[in-house]
Amino acid sequence: MKSSLDTTLRTLPQRPGVYLFRDRRESALYVGRAAQLRRRVRSYWGPLDDRPHLRAMVRRVRDVEVTFCETEHAAAFIERDLIARLDPPYNRSYGVESEVYIRLRPDGALHVVHDTLEVGSRHFGPYLGGRAVRDAATALRMLYPLDPQARAVAAARSAETLDDSTVRGRLVGLLEGDPNELHVATERLIGMRDAASARLAYEFAADVQTRVASLAWIVDAPYASRGRRVAS
Repeated sequence: MKSSLDTTLRTLPQRPGVYLFRDRRESALYVGRAAQLRRRVRSYWGPLDDRPHLRAMVRRVRDVEVTFCETEHAAAFIERDLIARLDPPYNRSYGVESEVYIRLRPDGALHVVHDTLEVGSRHFGPYLGGRAVRDAATALRMLYPLDPQARAVAAARSAETLDDSTVRGRLVGLLEGDPNELHVATERLIGMRDAASARLAYEFAADVQTRVASLAWIVDAPYASRGRRVAS
């Protein structure tokens, strides 16, 4: 590694952001995002046993440009825009992430969708990271049962069942970024995770932990509209 690149790698902070690798001609090679820039970027100069296809790219890297962000979700939007604009060769097999929304229908049904066209429903987003958003939607259905099927499951589990308006208000509060409601929801999931671990249901506990992270992901979305409704 050249000394300037070595210095860059040593001085990267542990914060969210986007990184761009360039070659000796300053052409873009690869764009990525990270919750912790230093750890992620420096990992490319490790064994790469899980990413052997990137070894040839790393040999070509001469510079690293970084953009700091408040959250990893904010970094995802910048990453997507840079990939679309620069078309780096080592990103081409992955494609560009598409935006998704969470749709809350009048009957309480919750769906992850790609548009905001359904009349009478409320839409939250846009978000990137479709898998994380789907995990979040699964968690929301569990925590805030509104449609008949979800309420039946909650009743079967002897879970607390509040009236629809209260449940909907709390759900909308979280989707609108209420930090207190996020804390309450997170603590409930952590309780489920720990209870699952105590009864040795480790796979379910791991799934619940994924949902904890997914709730933080959607609340951290930087450009999310908070419950736009399409008029009839």
